[in-house]
Amino acid sequence: MIKEEPSSPRIASAVFRLRATFAIVLGLFLIALVLGAWQLSRLERSQAIAVERSVPALVSSQVLARQLSTFLRRNDELRLADTATETTTLHEAVRAISSSMHATLDQLPREASFESTIERIDQDLSAIEDQTDALKSLKLDMLDSEVAFAEHRKALETIGTVTRELLEPQLIEVGSTLATTLGGAGVALADTNSSMEILRLVERQDALTIIAVRLGSVVDEATQLARPLDKEFLEASADRLRFNFRNIVSMIPTLDAGALREELSRQTRDLWEHVAGTGGLVELQEAHVGLERRFEDIQSSQASVIANVSTRIGAIVESTRKDVSTTAVTFDRVLFQTFVLFMLVGLSIVTVVALASWHIVERQINRRMSRLTDAVLQTAAGGTDISVQIDGRDEISAMARALETFQENALALRRSNNDLEQFAYAAAHDMRTPLNAIKHLAEWTLEDNADLGADCQANLHKIMQRATRLATLQNDLLKYSHAGHGEDSYVATDPEALIRDQAELTDTDQRLVLTIEGDLQPMMTYAVPLGQVLLNLMSNAVKYHDKETGRLHVDLQQGDGRMTVTVQDDGPGIPVEYQKQIFELFKRLKSQDAVEGSGLGLSMVRKLVGRYGGSIDVHSEPERHRGTTFTFDWPCSPQP
Repeated sequence: MIKEEPSSPRIASAVFRLRATFAIVLGLFLIALVLGAWQLSRLERSQAIAVERSVPALVSSQVLARQLSTFLRRNDELRLADTATETTTLHEAVRAISSSMHATLDQLPREASFESTIERIDQDLSAIEDQTDALKSLKLDMLDSEVAFAEHRKALETIGTVTRELLEPQLIEVGSTLATTLGGAGVALADTNSSMEILRLVERQDALTIIAVRLGSVVDEATQLARPLDKEFLEASADRLRFNFRNIVSMIPTLDAGALREELSRQTRDLWEHVAGTGGLVELQEAHVGLERRFEDIQSSQASVIANVSTRIGAIVESTRKDVSTTAVTFDRVLFQTFVLFMLVGLSIVTVVALASWHIVERQINRRMSRLTDAVLQTAAGGTDISVQIDGRDEISAMARALETFQENALALRRSNNDLEQFAYAAAHDMRTPLNAIKHLAEWTLEDNADLGADCQANLHKIMQRATRLATLQNDLLKYSHAGHGEDSYVATDPEALIRDQAELTDTDQRLVLTIEGDLQPMMTYAVPLGQVLLNLMSNAVKYHDKETGRLHVDLQQGDGRMTVTVQDDGPGIPVEYQKQIFELFKRLKSQDAVEGSGLGLSMVRKLVGRYGGSIDVHSEPERHRGTTFTFDWPCSPQP
């Protein structure tokens, strides 16, 4: 009988100490949680500043800087445009970039620190747009003047061609006449008429040559004027042209009156109109130089404004970076403070846990539980007089007192089991004698009274049969009660030899053909109880076989620390509804009159298999095919 320990109000002292420790740890954790939440709110504010103001401002500023760079590149392309269409297209692209810059500027946060800067940038962008429009207008005018230059160049080329076609034949003709005159036979140099003719031809040749050279020079010089020039070159070129024109004009009257002089006079006038007349090259060049000067002035002014915009954008970027840097410093500082806070709380928790571990877990629990565990293990090993030296009024001391009570109960149970075992042996021994006497008396009666009636002899045979069954049941009960209680040895075993030995004991008439397969190499195992299990299974296969001959197959597979054994026969099988009952005590499928046995064999098999950590299963489907298969696992290891 187990003694009951009276309850005590201090029985939960160890639990109370642990709960108090956990409460302190929880309190420290809650403090850390509150302070951490406060620090995290500061981090969130810093992040909000960065996300809502600094980062968008920095991104927009960088976008604005890229757009300004694109604007400059497009503006340079506008300056170098060759056609009016290209100029118009580039101007539209520049205006689109300017509009994008205005839109990006509107996206900048209107912070007090750079509100005025944004307004100035907006004004500068408007000024840049006006300057861009002016540049476009000037560029189109310059392109128009270049078209006029081209027309003048074409006219100059025509005049040059006409004058060459006029003068070259005349020069050839004069040269040929002069050569003929100078080389003619019989011409006397003293002849006055001949001399005058030669002098006239020479003067004509000189005049034509001078006119041709001067006209060629004027055409070439004018052709140079038909291209954009700087002011210094324009003035020098104009002076040279005026000089050459005066020479030409002075030389044309020296020619004989006629078609040549008239045509040269007309070509010279046309040349003068193209060069120095109204809308001529000199005037066009002066206008073009003025356009270029205005273009460059506006570009210079625009570059100054763009530089101001770039400077102001840089100021916004720098201010934003300072804000980001300040936010980052604040974030790092708060993060460091949070880290220090959690470190301090963590150290406090570790200190509390360490103190609790030493004072409560180690001294109050571990050491006492160690002594209690040793006492429990010794009690489990069979000791019943183990002293548990644990004081106190907590759970461990209560378990120690309960263990002492358990030891007392175990000692009483051991005494009771010993008494029962002695009683079983005595009863078995005392019952064996009268059973043998009854059996012998029946045998003697049959031997001494051969003339007894058939009914009397049958009854005497039944008495002998029942006495034999009762003796068998008595022996099986003793075996079942001792099954698994012996100290079995873990020995080297030849599995094939063990199986054949048990088969020879059960099937003395060799009705069943035995086959053995699997991993049959020698092993270490509990050989004696394994032999009992195999003996009972093969005995059932022999006893319940309904034919004169049959097959008995045993398969053995060794694995990781255990082996799987399968015993299969080709008998009538076991119906499914009885397969769970066959392992129960005294359960039989056939009466004792049909098959001898006590109904304890399979119960003893399951008890032995279970004692060694295994399980046993049966598989049989007699409605489909004959045979029964038992499978169980058993401890083993390779033989060294």
